[in-house]
Amino acid sequence: MDIEELLNKILEKVDVRQTVSKLREAMKDPELKEKIVAFVNTHKESFTELFKEEDAKARKNLALFLGETGIESFAKEIYETYIKEKTLFARSAYLEAIKNFDYKEYLGFFKEKASELARNAHAGDVKKHVTEELKALNELIIGAQGGSRHIFNGYTTPSEIMLLTGRAEREVLIADLEKELGVKKEDVKVFGTGVQLMVNDLRALEKVRTWREAAFLIPGVKTCFFDAEEIADRIAGSKILDFLDERLTRVKNEEEQGNEADTEGFDSLNSYTYRVELKSKLSPEKKAMFVRKLSAELDLKSEGRLINSPGRYEIEIRCIENRNGNCNILLKIMGFEDNRFAYRKEYEASSIKPERAAVIAALSEKYMKEGGRVLDPFCGVGTCLIERYKRVKADTSYGVDIYGSAVDKARRNTEAAGQVIHYINRDIFTFTHEYLFDEIITDMPYKQIATPKETEKFYAKFFEKAGELLTENGTIIMYTRNRAAALYAAGDFKLIGEFLISAKEEGCLLVFRRLKQM
Repeated sequence: MDIEELLNKILEKVDVRQTVSKLREAMKDPELKEKIVAFVNTHKESFTELFKEEDAKARKNLALFLGETGIESFAKEIYETYIKEKTLFARSAYLEAIKNFDYKEYLGFFKEKASELARNAHAGDVKKHVTEELKALNELIIGAQGGSRHIFNGYTTPSEIMLLTGRAEREVLIADLEKELGVKKEDVKVFGTGVQLMVNDLRALEKVRTWREAAFLIPGVKTCFFDAEEIADRIAGSKILDFLDERLTRVKNEEEQGNEADTEGFDSLNSYTYRVELKSKLSPEKKAMFVRKLSAELDLKSEGRLINSPGRYEIEIRCIENRNGNCNILLKIMGFEDNRFAYRKEYEASSIKPERAAVIAALSEKYMKEGGRVLDPFCGVGTCLIERYKRVKADTSYGVDIYGSAVDKARRNTEAAGQVIHYINRDIFTFTHEYLFDEIITDMPYKQIATPKETEKFYAKFFEKAGELLTENGTIIMYTRNRAAALYAAGDFKLIGEFLISAKEEGCLLVFRRLKQM
């Protein structure tokens, strides 16, 4: 059936639902879309008349179609039809259509409607359709206002914190907490994912470089049964909103400041946008279903104060399935600033994470030489050298890398860190220097496609070159995912320290030293 025939059927009001669906499909072709939109523009009244169709599915399809045309004059008709629409499953379609227009004049009503839906109890199919409508309303509100913008001001509010880190790093993290913050070991609870403690001054955490990320514990919600509805009940029934209100301050944009009346209702609730992050052994499909159900329940049970917005969120509710089949719940607040690695302005896909480099420096601290001459032969963007200097000060530091772009980025990062490190764009195997180094510290290159023999040859070549560049009792500190190859090729270098960093990546820290010959 050609476009002209479809359009004529619309004018004749024949098979409206199916015809509109076919027109929506045809609109995916840019040339056909232009032709259809031009036709609709000259027959606006004929199309708005179709909202009188008795078939709710026809009205739903029509709203979506008119929204896709982008013809602004349809906004009012769609809005007014939405208000009058009694069929629940169709209501969210009108809201989806209105996204394509300037709908700010209707925002006040949308806020009131969202609050009303969230406050009232719903069940069965009604609950399903109300959830869809509430989600669409929240998306409109967030789209118009940019979400509930808050700044984090709870740095001096006592908070129970989980510092996330790997199993290998926990002991060094606990030691750093005692050294830098005076935290007693007995005041720290140890878990598989990290350590838990009460912190009175969150800014002080920046002195400790060996945690990966910080997450808050929600008062009264730590562990619950691994069920979406129960998790939503526990979170919504907790003091999470008081917790957030104490630590986050609403910042209105210029338009809101100039129109206080328009921020009544919905904004007086001081809502927070969130996403759910689920860590579980469930299949991707089941995880997605679980997250959708949890989010829908939480939107309703929080009465509109928690709004699911995965693309624009202020908090992340992290649900972690544990070995017992229960769920640990943590809260990450996106406005909480972590400036420990602010120097790292530049990075590459293969760059070592700065917190991992900090852990490597901490674990190998006792093997480092204060005021030593240090070399990173595969320096990348300079992270290992920068973190090494922050742990133990060096005399001179050199970074060598075969990639010029990495060297340029390393220089910028080092300048931002306020350090002096000399970088050279060269293949380490052709590099020479006027004096020998006391230490090599590096994240060894890793190639998944390399065969075991090729990997062994590479490591043998590396140790041979290291022998030329290091003093007679020099030290090699390396992070590697090729432990066997490194041990096999070490030659005169003896292993004096070993730490498993990542079981998943088979990544470990190896420390070698070439002992003096007697």
